[in-house]
Amino acid sequence: MAQFFAIYLVYVIILLIVFFILKTESKKNRRYYMFSLVPGLIALTIKKLMALFLEIPRPDINYGFDSFPSGHTSFLFGIAWFIFLKNKKVGLIFLVLALINGIARILLNYHYPIDILGGTVLGFLVAYVTLRFFSSAS
Repeated sequence: MAQFFAIYLVYVIILLIVFFILKTESKKNRRYYMFSLVPGLIALTIKKLMALFLEIPRPDINYGFDSFPSGHTSFLFGIAWFIFLKNKKVGLIFLVLALINGIARILLNYHYPIDILGGTVLGFLVAYVTLRFFSSAS
């Protein structure tokens, strides 16, 4: 089960966003949910750039040297924090799912807890800045 949460929960979250896009009647909210992927992608890009300079091994060396911060959690928390900052009720669902993904990645020795924390913080910072930009552009 941890394997599913660590690897495939990303796809479940993306499908959940698609569900909210299709379910939402308000054009503004629909655009907001579509835009929620942006902070996740920006956070993931920043993580990939950091990996060029930081060679931190993972708990299980077979998984490589790009442990900090976790790319999955950077991506998922970027999305989750962005949604949470606008809609606490729906955002809480996404935050819990992102946390489950992070815990599963620790349990499977893909990451150390600090990697998950780093992804959470990176996701929040990117979501906050993106939301500020999104709010000023609307």
